[in-house]
Amino acid sequence: MAYVPVPKDLTRVKTKVMFNLTKRQLICFGAGVLIGAPLFFLLLRPLGSSTAAMCMMLVMLPFFLLGVYEKNADLVSIGAYKSGTNPKLDHALTKMDAINQFLMQGVDEAFGYEESLAEMARILE
Repeated sequence: MAYVPVPKDLTRVKTKVMFNLTKRQLICFGAGVLIGAPLFFLLLRPLGSSTAAMCMMLVMLPFFLLGVYEKNADLVSIGAYKSGTNPKLDHALTKMDAINQFLMQGVDEAFGYEESLAEMARILE
């Protein structure tokens, strides 16, 4: 007989909304697209397509990594995930601490656009 664990705390159950994704995943992926796509078109003429695409990817990647991590957070949090099973998740796991630090800007800190892009590029290397 198959055993299916039922969570005791039903507030933590994540329901799929669309495309087999949770609300948080849709927000992460949607935010990446909503920020990255306009950025590409804003930078296309002054910088050219290659540079605009690179900037777009640098801006979108943290959002996508957060979405991929969220998709598998339960497996990771209980220790059931085996490294090497999902290369995208492995990459996201190695970058999560740095991305979270980047997203938590202090009240007295100020960073310009170029500094932010450079920091994102450093994190995602």
